[in-house]
Amino acid sequence: MEWALIILASLLVLWIAARALIPPVTTWYFKQQALTEISAMAAILHTAKIGLYLDGFTPTEGSTYADITAGGVLPTYTGYVIQATVAWSAPFVDSDGVMTMTADDLLFQGSGAFPNTIGGWFMITNMGTHLLKVQPFDTPITLADVQDGITVDVSYKYGE
Repeated sequence: MEWALIILASLLVLWIAARALIPPVTTWYFKQQALTEISAMAAILHTAKIGLYLDGFTPTEGSTYADITAGGVLPTYTGYVIQATVAWSAPFVDSDGVMTMTADDLLFQGSGAFPNTIGGWFMITNMGTHLLKVQPFDTPITLADVQDGITVDVSYKYGE
C-alpha cells in the first residue's frame, strides 16, 4: 500500500511538472489586433523614422537614441539624413509564421565624405525621443562612393 502512495505521489509530481512546461498560446487574431492597435491608435509606427548607425555600435534592449547620437555612431557621409517611414502594411503572417507589418523600403545614399561602414539601422519615434528598434546587418556594409547605397527593408514582427 505504501508503494502505491509513493507511485501516485510521483505521478502527481510529474503531471504538475509537465503542465508547467506547456507554454501559453497567443492566437493570431490577438497578435493581429495588437499590431493593428500599435499602428492605428498610438500611431507609433506610422510616424516612425529610420536611420543608420556605424559599425561598432552594439545595441541592447536598454539602448536609447542618446546612445546613438551621443556615441558618435551616426554616419558622417555627406547627405545622410534620418528618413520618415512612408506607409505600413496591414498585419500579416509572414513566411516564418510570425505576425508582421512592413513599411516601404528606404534608400540611403551619400554624395561625399566616404567611406562609412554601416552596422545596421534603427527606428525612432517621430520626435526622436525614443528608440523603438535597432536592426544590425548580418555583415556591415561599406559606402565607399556615390554609387553605393543601402536599401533598408523596414519591418516590425510581433514580439520583437
